[in-house]
Amino acid sequence: MGLTASIFANKEPGYENCSNGGISSQFNQVCIVNAEGPSEPRPDCPAVIIESHVRGIVRAIPAQNVQGQWRAVEMSHCVGPMAGGAFVHTSDSRFGELVEKLTGTRFYGAVALHDRFESTEDYNRNFD
Repeated sequence: MGLTASIFANKEPGYENCSNGGISSQFNQVCIVNAEGPSEPRPDCPAVIIESHVRGIVRAIPAQNVQGQWRAVEMSHCVGPMAGGAFVHTSDSRFGELVEKLTGTRFYGAVALHDRFESTEDYNRNFD
């Protein structure tokens, strides 16, 4: 079971979603599957995992169920996941408790959603 959280992204007219077709361009909510809660992923509420990416910093990443275990989505032909400009948040205290468990620090705020993947070719082209 997991915890439903909202996706916060700029969806104003004229603003381009920078997730390269990631979940923030398609959905308004996610289910945090490594948080305690009453929710489950649904077709309109995909699964994410909150993980400690760099010491003291957390991110939300797309997740998939592999043989009964939730794991980060792996796309071997792509680079990512990267931040595309969206965030996830819920006012449920279990969200802050999960981030505190991962970082060792009390937390209040939103977590960057890393839902952008790029092909290796596109990624390398950015550095030519």
